[in-house]
Amino acid sequence: MMNNLSEGLKPCPFCGYKEPEMVRENIPIQFGPIHNYIRYYVKCPRCLVEMKRYSDSSIEARNLWNRRVTNEPIYKNPLADDDNPNWRAANPEKYGIKR
Repeated sequence: MMNNLSEGLKPCPFCGYKEPEMVRENIPIQFGPIHNYIRYYVKCPRCLVEMKRYSDSSIEARNLWNRRVTNEPIYKNPLADDDNPNWRAANPEKYGIKR
């Protein structure tokens, strides 16, 4: 279930999950009086990948997550959307295989 911070996020670049989560963390920091530092990052609840760079704003975290070369997931099971066990022979062009 998407929260308001998660709106506008692209699918996970690793597994293709369509509902990544924006995480907002309050981190107590003590410099005399106690202050809270708020940081944002995005994670995928399916494959558990998360950003290693934290941001001061949700907009910056969203822009970093959405920045990518291609919208295709890095790993995609070729049989997940094609029930044909001979998927390469049946659809070589779809998977970049030249005859």
